[in-house]
Amino acid sequence: MRPALNPEAICTATYYDAEITYPERLRLELVQDAEAACGGARALNYVRSQNAAGGTVVLRDEVSGKSCEVRPRIVVNATGPWIDFTNRGLGRESRFIGGTKGSHVVLDHPELVKATGDEMIYFVNWDGRICIFYAVDGKIIAGATDIPAGNPDAVCDEAEVDYILEAMRMAFPSIRVDRSHVVFRFCGVRPLPRSDAPTPGQISRDHSYPVLAPGNGIDFPIYSLVGGKWTTFRALAEQVSSEILGVLGRKRIRDSADVPIGGGKGYPRMPEGNGLPPERLATLLDRYGTGADRVAAFLQAGPDAPLAGHAGYSRREIEFMARNERVIHLDDLILRRTLRLPATSHRGLTPPMRAECDEADIRPGRRHRGFRKRPAGRLSRNWFRHRCRGGVVPRYPSSSRLYRAAKSGAMETTPRPVKKSTNMSTRSRVTRAPPPANSLHTRTPHRAPTMVEPCPMA
Repeated sequence: MRPALNPEAICTATYYDAEITYPERLRLELVQDAEAACGGARALNYVRSQNAAGGTVVLRDEVSGKSCEVRPRIVVNATGPWIDFTNRGLGRESRFIGGTKGSHVVLDHPELVKATGDEMIYFVNWDGRICIFYAVDGKIIAGATDIPAGNPDAVCDEAEVDYILEAMRMAFPSIRVDRSHVVFRFCGVRPLPRSDAPTPGQISRDHSYPVLAPGNGIDFPIYSLVGGKWTTFRALAEQVSSEILGVLGRKRIRDSADVPIGGGKGYPRMPEGNGLPPERLATLLDRYGTGADRVAAFLQAGPDAPLAGHAGYSRREIEFMARNERVIHLDDLILRRTLRLPATSHRGLTPPMRAECDEADIRPGRRHRGFRKRPAGRLSRNWFRHRCRGGVVPRYPSSSRLYRAAKSGAMETTPRPVKKSTNMSTRSRVTRAPPPANSLHTRTPHRAPTMVEPCPMA
């Protein structure tokens, strides 16, 4: 029972579902697994397609400034809300994306954490929009908005903060919730298909892959991955890989339908680390899966200490990510390797915490100590709008939502904790009934994409 729940609620329902809490790590482990499985595969960080002509694409390394040419047979454009921009850079015009931005806020609110418990509260707001909030590491994550956004670099604005806070007051009207509780906010643009739907909520969340046939001076087709969600990424990858195999006239020689991802291999298994406390090992297991073995060994190989700004992370853990996970800039670490670090710290991402993470990068052989610095204007304007409590952080495609990187291949075979959700319907709902639970949350694993060897760079 929830005494703080809105007494006007007509009914509630409870169901169980899978949970993804570290999507940025899931994305990273997908890349690492692909390279490990196929010797010809290369993931190039900070490399953009500069232009294309004939059968050639020019790639530019944004760090070194150097360029190189590749000659692909097929290009797959998986740049999310940037798809049309990427196609334009390749010399092809498209209007595939009609993105909407979804913003979330993180609140430091012990009373709300207690009222929420270990469940995700899921309900329909007065305007028909689905809203959720749930507890993570002693904080509340609440969202989300659904607003048309032509700019992929959208940020969470003040009106969205007001909207989310008002939605929470509707669910728990007796609990005071205001801006003083907000410690962090983030925003991402959904790569939804361009649509004439009257409201953003009516735009399909299904995926597709429209193809730009060779033409306009380009000799290769471009497949653009439109729509989709984390719950369907394996299905989308399977469909596209099947299509491409047919175009290339190749047969499947390796199937990854039942292959666990990254730290899901052999999960659960407590990492080896005789010198670390059991609770620390349990945290590493939750964060890295069975990949925690390497992390635990690294932590014990030298002196270590918790971060002053977030005791759940340590200096050597930050150093491990900097050494082994292709971190170039400080925002790579904070936003695209461990987004929980700023989101669940006591006061959000403060300048001292940024400095502490920067100092933890002590990789040998570097020309300087600390992460590469971006130009000052870009750093302050586009990347770190979070100098104070409640600042704004833009979310980029590789940092996605704050859920656990559930290892899909292991989830069906190994018992794991699941998130219990409460679906609440209130009399204030005026536009539409909540959709069936299984239309928003699915725990049915989809087949993984087929691995083809050798894997040409394309």
